[in-house]
Amino acid sequence: MSVINLDQKDSANQTIVALGVDLISNELGSEIAIYEGLVDSLNSGALSVRGAKATIEAINEVGSLPSIAVTSCQYLLASEKARMLLGGSAQPLKSLINVTIQGTRKLGKKGFADLIESAQSFADLAETVEETPAKEKAQAVKAEGIDALLKNFVDGFANLEDITPKDSELWADFLAKVKAISGSVRAGHPSVKGKKSA
Repeated sequence: MSVINLDQKDSANQTIVALGVDLISNELGSEIAIYEGLVDSLNSGALSVRGAKATIEAINEVGSLPSIAVTSCQYLLASEKARMLLGGSAQPLKSLINVTIQGTRKLGKKGFADLIESAQSFADLAETVEETPAKEKAQAVKAEGIDALLKNFVDGFANLEDITPKDSELWADFLAKVKAISGSVRAGHPSVKGKKSA
C-alpha cells in the first residue's frame, strides 16, 4: 500500500498545468486531455479537489480554459459518470460539466448520482436536469431567543452533505453534532442551562 504525500495531493499537478499552458499559449493539445488527467488523478487519490483547484489556478495564470474552471473541480468525478452514459462522450465538455453542476445543485450530490444510475442516455439525463426546478431558497426568519437562533443555524446547514471537505472524519463528526443539536432545540438545551434571567 502506497502512502500519498498530503502536500502533493493538495498541490497543483505540474504535468496537467503544462498541458493547460501549452493549450492556451501554443494551441497544442486538447482540453479533454486536461479533463481526463484531472479525473484520473482525482480517482487515484493522487490529487484532492483542493489539488485540482490549485492545478486550474496555476493554468489560469496564463489564461482561462474554455470549459474547466476552479469552481467546477468538485463536480469533475460526477461529470465523468455522466460522460459514461450513452452519448455522453460525444458531448462538448462545457455542456457535460454544466449539466453536472446544475443537476447537483438541484438534486444534491446523492440525488444526482441516483439520476445518473437511472438515466438511459446523456440526453435523458440533461432533459431531466433541465426540467427539475431549482431548490427554493429558505426565507430568512427573524430569530427571537435561543430556540429560534439554534433552529435557524440548523436549517442553514440543511445541505451540508453536499460539501466535500478535506478532512472527512472531522466533517462527519461535525455533521453528527449538528444533527444532535437539531434534535434538541428547546429551552432546556445545555447551551442555555444555568443562565439566570437578568
